Amino acid sequence: AASLCLLREIGMRVPPGFFVATTAFSAHLDANDLRSRIVSLSGSGPNGIGEIRQLVAGAPLVDSVRKQVAAAYDTLGADVVAVRSSATAEDLPGHSFAGQYETILGVRSLEECLDAVKRCWASLWTERAYEYRRRNGIDHRQVEMAVIVQQQIEPDAAGVAFSLDPVKGSRSRIVIESCRGLGEALVSGAVRPDRFLLQK
Repeated sequence: AASLCLLREIGMRVPPGFFVATTAFSAHLDANDLRSRIVSLSGSGPNGIGEIRQLVAGAPLVDSVRKQVAAAYDTLGADVVAVRSSATAEDLPGHSFAGQYETILGVRSLEECLDAVKRCWASLWTERAYEYRRRNGIDHRQVEMAVIVQQQIEPDAAGVAFSLDPVKGSRSRIVIESCRGLGEALVSGAVRPDRFLLQK
């Protein structure tokens, strides 16, 4: 979410949207008394992780959060939005959670948007995200999730740019991978992308 703000500041054409801050996520956990249940279930393997996801996604939203999201959604006035995860540990110097959290495309109503926000929060507890944190010594209890709600565009192509070579670690070139249409097919691994190597 912060990176989108930086892109907008330097004049890039970032689709309009709004952010649901990590404080809303914390309020959701506290209001539904989920923190202790998450701790007790997090060590019980894939079934426990799945139950955490169900608890987070199925619990009712705090009324104040619902009202604030509703107001922001109404102000945005977009026919279709993309609802995207933005976790506090998503892009650390030595780690990347790219593609591990939920993105919900084609959201067309407030109720769909509210449900998608909870699905993004719940995606902190996918098995691959949990295992990645465990292997890298990242405390599960310290990770929080913000959510980005943006007007969804229909691109000719979409992609990901890496400021260094993610495979070889070289800082002398930029690696771009892209595909036709929306980038979801790329980040989910559903397509073989076009690949461009640029010298800095």
